[in-house]
Amino acid sequence: SSGIFTFPSTGIYLVTARVSFNPTSASSGVTLSILGTANNSSFAELAKSTSGASGNARPEVMTCNAMFDVTDVSTHKIKFATNGGTYITYQGSSTINNNSFTFLKLGDT
Repeated sequence: SSGIFTFPSTGIYLVTARVSFNPTSASSGVTLSILGTANNSSFAELAKSTSGASGNARPEVMTCNAMFDVTDVSTHKIKFATNGGTYITYQGSSTINNNSFTFLKLGDT
């Protein structure tokens, strides 16, 4: 419920965020960020993707990827952030995957 994600085991992970949205104004812009902490408190930006939201009501998709070396599951955590405000409508569905967060363990640390 806090929006902070933990890891089941140590290792090197590829973290991917994908969001679908519609800008409601031609001047809307969106930033999608992956943030990580290694000390359970101070989050730093690991990856960032930006969109100029090129037109009113034109659907767009953004993807952001980051590698994260988890050496301690109690202190290494991830969260996601966007700056989309008043002029952005994020797409949701109960039948298809419009927005997703993927954690893929690539190997041991």
